[in-house]
Amino acid sequence: SGIAIEVTSPDQFHKVRRHLATRQDELTSQRDRRRGQSNDLQYHIGKLKSQQADEQQELKSLESRRGNLPQAQIDLRDALCRQLKLASSDLPFVAELLEVKNQHRGWQASIEQVLHGFARSLLVTERFYARVSGYIDSTALRDQRGQGQRLVYLRVTNRNGDQDVLDPIGLAGMLDYRQHDLIGWVKAEVLQRFDFRACETIQEFQAAGAKAMTRNRHIRTHTARHEKDDRQLENERKHFVLGWDNREKQSLLRESLRTVLESLEQLAERDAALVSAIDRDTRAIEALQQVASVTDFDQIDADRHEFQASQLRLEKTMLEESNDLIRDLRAKVAGLRAEVVGYQQDRDQFLQQKTRLETELAHGQRLLTNSQQLIAQAQQSGTWAMAEKLFDA
Repeated sequence: SGIAIEVTSPDQFHKVRRHLATRQDELTSQRDRRRGQSNDLQYHIGKLKSQQADEQQELKSLESRRGNLPQAQIDLRDALCRQLKLASSDLPFVAELLEVKNQHRGWQASIEQVLHGFARSLLVTERFYARVSGYIDSTALRDQRGQGQRLVYLRVTNRNGDQDVLDPIGLAGMLDYRQHDLIGWVKAEVLQRFDFRACETIQEFQAAGAKAMTRNRHIRTHTARHEKDDRQLENERKHFVLGWDNREKQSLLRESLRTVLESLEQLAERDAALVSAIDRDTRAIEALQQVASVTDFDQIDADRHEFQASQLRLEKTMLEESNDLIRDLRAKVAGLRAEVVGYQQDRDQFLQQKTRLETELAHGQRLLTNSQQLIAQAQQSGTWAMAEKLFDA
């Protein structure tokens, strides 16, 4: 409780009681603060554990396939294909058909932002459109945990012929295009809707036409609208979805899982220390409450209680010494105690004598028994008659 004061007077007692109340308030506030800190840690631990579970599941999924899309979107497509008896290649996501060229990887964060919604869109040709649209309309889209999901699909009404991408500083020219029946349509969409100019400087960005981007996720979609999104700036590459080789994303997820595990261990240690401190605060508060239950100094005035006890003992001694009857009784008690001691000594002697006589009697009985056995043997063997004559002589 943090209090060690010897109380020897009523004034000190009341002063300490006031101090107890103050100290109890301080400890209660300290405990409440620590509980708040522990609750915050538990919240962060919960978020990290959820992230850990999601990333473990995502890594397991990536190890079984080549693409970079989140598992939830792959699960939606897999369910759709199972129901409609289609192959996953019949319903590709745009992200599975596009990849940033190696020499332009420094621009990938901005390219991923520009193509964010488009890359996560499912491509549905006229051949499958009615079946896919009907299934999606009648089905609640949920992930494995039962949470509702969002799916964007694009109706591919025609397959534009392959087009050359000539602009080396446009987004379309920074991409590789995977061989697929729909790649012509995809390339045409990129050229028409997303061919943002890649600007190395902010001045170039400001002077460019409507569609422009810098390396720093700074995007301009038309003359007026600008956007910069740094919400996933930390470990941003693990959120990228473009491409058909996910080995880098697997590596990033493994590193992220190591970091999460280290953070969980550190937070658990901090929380354990807080829980221990909270327990100490609680014990101290309970001790102070117990002390505070003493409301009168007389209850703890040891000197006064000892004085009263000594007075009673003195009074008892004086009464005993001043009373003739008590003196006679004491003498009789002493005499009786002496008689008891004498009787106890006599009893011990008698017991010793009894033990000795019982031992001698047992020995005599054994001698008698042995003699009787010898006589019986002599009588049986015939030697007793001869010996008996000698006894007579």
